[in-house]
Amino acid sequence: MKQPLDAELLITAAQRRARLDNFDPIEVVRSLYSWLGRDLLGDVELRMRTFLSAHPNGKHGNHSYTLAAFGLDSAKLRERFSSYRTCINLTFKS
Repeated sequence: MKQPLDAELLITAAQRRARLDNFDPIEVVRSLYSWLGRDLLGDVELRMRTFLSAHPNGKHGNHSYTLAAFGLDSAKLRERFSSYRTCINLTFKS
């Protein structure tokens, strides 16, 4: 028999903070380190920032995807994942 998942194990502090709009990947990693009881060392952060500077989002163009392009319906997906969205306090823009 499957054991129920503990929401705190499934949803880390970083996952709760990471949203598609306006999130800082360094802060997400810092949150993960903190959750693990570790410090994000300065040299590690510097290497991460150097990588992000060399590989900016959209450097080679942007991709645009729609649910319809994959034969998916947003209303059906919202209903299907409603309990998960409630669990992690995730809302969608209209």
